[in-house]
Amino acid sequence: MPGFLYGVIETNLLYQDKNEAGGIEDPNSGGVTLFLSPGVQYVTRRWVLEAVVQWPAFQDLNGTALEDDFTVRAGFRFNF
Repeated sequence: MPGFLYGVIETNLLYQDKNEAGGIEDPNSGGVTLFLSPGVQYVTRRWVLEAVVQWPAFQDLNGTALEDDFTVRAGFRFNF
């Protein structure tokens, strides 16, 4: 059964709270990042294979928290 290839674009909003160790919060951790995520999906009747690259469009991080450059994400879904 043939499938279809689709181009997709999505946005993902990620909120991370500050890290805590021994009851003490790390002021240089956590924040908000909005990702713009273009990708592809191969869709059949029974399953979906997808891959996206997430690029940060906006980052509001706490202190000197490390910024994201990009993230590559892949997934597989099976319909039953």
